[in-house]
Amino acid sequence: MSMYHIDMEKETPSQRISSFIRDKGGYVKMKELKEASFRTGSIKKFVEAGIIDKIKPGLYRISDLEYPANVSL
Repeated sequence: MSMYHIDMEKETPSQRISSFIRDKGGYVKMKELKEASFRTGSIKKFVEAGIIDKIKPGLYRISDLEYPANVSL
């Protein structure tokens, strides 16, 4: 069990994944999520609930990520 997992036990699963992805800069690979003990089924539920966005296969971002003012969408 990673130290990150131990520290995050008091948070809800959605808070935990949000915090984890924010700590990684807002984007994370599936491999990183699995290494942090997030299961594939849970990740899919977070996407369906709008907590995280699937950018492309294997890449996710936090849904409410703020973009810097100089970034053009």
